[in-house]
Amino acid sequence: MNKLLALGLLGFGCMATSCSDDYYYEHADDGRPEYEYLTTIPAEQFANQAVGFGWRRTETRIINEEGYANIYEYQNNVLLFPSHYYFTADSVTQFAYNGTDSISRRYTYSYEERTNMLNSEAWSYMQLTKLSTTKMCIVEKFYEDDRHVFFAEATYERVLPFDMYEFWNNFKPLNP
Repeated sequence: MNKLLALGLLGFGCMATSCSDDYYYEHADDGRPEYEYLTTIPAEQFANQAVGFGWRRTETRIINEEGYANIYEYQNNVLLFPSHYYFTADSVTQFAYNGTDSISRRYTYSYEERTNMLNSEAWSYMQLTKLSTTKMCIVEKFYEDDRHVFFAEATYERVLPFDMYEFWNNFKPLNP
């Protein structure tokens, strides 16, 4: 009985970490995926729940041509080199892997409440689909090469202070 309970709780925990339940997106005319359950995330909510915290990417689901976000479709440059973030009111620090180097770089950003878009030089496309005190779900745009663009649904979990300390100490800053 205890083994069944443990397996059930493990399965529930795994399901609870994903961003969406149905993993389906409609594609707009320009190729962007549109999450059918997207609701506006107010700027005040973003400021209260995302700003001042670190966020670690824990899961990536590639959005395929049919609109499904599938964890089993891999793109090496997304899964091998994830970025993590720390937001302040007017800047974001990106913690990334560049080959064998772990680097951090600070950028300015803005948040568009009407579309849930995060705009910055740090990324080409980033739209919030969900946000809570422990989890952030984002649709991101990636480039596999000059001709192949793809989108992915990424789950970010809030980083504990100790983990944030590790980020600041283990990623070499590229700008002050």
